[in-house]
Amino acid sequence: MNYNNDEVLRDLVKDYDDKCKDYFSITFMCIEGGAEALLLGAAVGLVAGPAVAGMAGAFSNDLGVMTADEECLRIYALKKNYSKLCAENVENVIALYYDTFTKLEIKKFLIWNTIKIQFMFEHESKPRKIKIVLSDKAMKIKGQKENVKKLIGFLKKYKNNQLNL
Repeated sequence: MNYNNDEVLRDLVKDYDDKCKDYFSITFMCIEGGAEALLLGAAVGLVAGPAVAGMAGAFSNDLGVMTADEECLRIYALKKNYSKLCAENVENVIALYYDTFTKLEIKKFLIWNTIKIQFMFEHESKPRKIKIVLSDKAMKIKGQKENVKKLIGFLKKYKNNQLNL
């Protein structure tokens, strides 16, 4: 498996979800607290409360591939201890729609970008939070720096024009 370009990421998404074609950015990323915590906390396909969600993801960070299009961030969460970047190692897909964002915070520390998102799903009254960490040089994948710049630029523009913070 060649990790030296973002074609590997594109192949993973294409193989897993052939309908996802119109994204403008694709990045290798980390979900702080773990994908299970997000899935449980957001009640995406699971029946559990936020207290369980916090405990489930408190001790883990999960890696994934994230695409960004004009409607949402789509996170392809990878299985723990995966051996290669491929569709078979995708555990779940999480879609975070921009119109559900209630707060968006973007920071940069050296080559690491952190995106903190507070969002709400239609059926919920409590906000949920996720922290996404992106590296310009993650896994030495060429093309990531440009993808991160596109994503951050889009989110900053979205934040300035859409969110009432």
